[in-house]
Amino acid sequence: MRAKTGAVAVLLLGAMVLSACASTTSDSSDGSGASASSDGKATVVSFDIDEGQQTPAQPLDSWCGDKKVKVGLAVAQAVNSWMKTLHYQVDEAAKQCKSIDGEVLFTSAGGDQQRAISQINSQVAQGVDVLLVQADFGAAELPAIRSAQKAGVKVIIYNSAIGGTPGRDFTAQTILDGRLAGSDMATKLGQNVKKGNVVFLGGIPGAASSKAMLDGVKESLKDFPDLKLLTDTPVTTSWTAAGAQQAMAGLIAQSSNIDAVITDYGVTARGAIEAFKLAGKPIPPISTLSTDNQFGCAWKELADDKIDVPVFTLDGGTWMGEIALRQGVAAATGKKYNADQTFKLPPFTDTAAGKTPPCDPNLPPDADLAAGLTTTQLNTIFK
Repeated sequence: MRAKTGAVAVLLLGAMVLSACASTTSDSSDGSGASASSDGKATVVSFDIDEGQQTPAQPLDSWCGDKKVKVGLAVAQAVNSWMKTLHYQVDEAAKQCKSIDGEVLFTSAGGDQQRAISQINSQVAQGVDVLLVQADFGAAELPAIRSAQKAGVKVIIYNSAIGGTPGRDFTAQTILDGRLAGSDMATKLGQNVKKGNVVFLGGIPGAASSKAMLDGVKESLKDFPDLKLLTDTPVTTSWTAAGAQQAMAGLIAQSSNIDAVITDYGVTARGAIEAFKLAGKPIPPISTLSTDNQFGCAWKELADDKIDVPVFTLDGGTWMGEIALRQGVAAATGKKYNADQTFKLPPFTDTAAGKTPPCDPNLPPDADLAAGLTTTQLNTIFK
């Protein structure tokens, strides 16, 4: 048996429902319970963020069958607030399903590629039936994932695409549409900035999600020829504020004019802001995703000091953990599920449209205010 986590719920794009009875899916012929889009494309999942309102719950009996299963969650790095929130949401969702045996087995590779591979093998050896993998090292993790699949484990990939085929190399996937996220962020900058130099800050070296977003940025910037991308590859920040501040300081030293910043994590956006402040430079417009309370409060401090920093953010990505949990448990307990899904990050903050980043001084700085969690839950995560 095995174990992993999950929480509350998910809305499908538009009026779609994430259950296997959705009219946009049809049962596969292999008897596995997997469904595929009728046009062969991945099912798109998303929702509209309404501040203070949780996403509606998917019926428990649509994904939690009677068979006892042990669930595991393997991630590349667990120190940031995004991962802590996702982990909590998975754990809370797992508690709803009585078929999940014990607590979710959680392991982190600490940002090390070889450890990311070995932890997959370790979880299989410890008997997990369902393994949720955030494969930030991309294709390098695919051989271990294939081995886990061959060993009978239901392997669900979420967030970062790794190549391979759902149903063959692994059971199912819910992949952040990073290319679209990068495109959305770059388009917003292009509409508001018009002209100048742009930099892109990524995460750990080789992160597949960072590369996908940068690819989307490059594609959209073709529509804005007066915006020049100074960084051809994602700038490494290790997804920390300190790493981003250091990287941004180096970029500022190399270029006299940086007119816009795109990052793939709100924490690194905060680090970039600090670098501009320390350099005595004006803070340029910023597009980012997965922000936290501290990001909102930092923006509010600047606004209170009459410093205008245009911001556009996409949020809600931590829900991918619960979506993956539901796919995995459904596969292991005989329920129906979509084998191939992409997750579209919804907009959360857009200062140009009058929607400013939220700030709650009564909550921990790391609190994800787009996660649909209560004050009590957020305080529990970051106590």
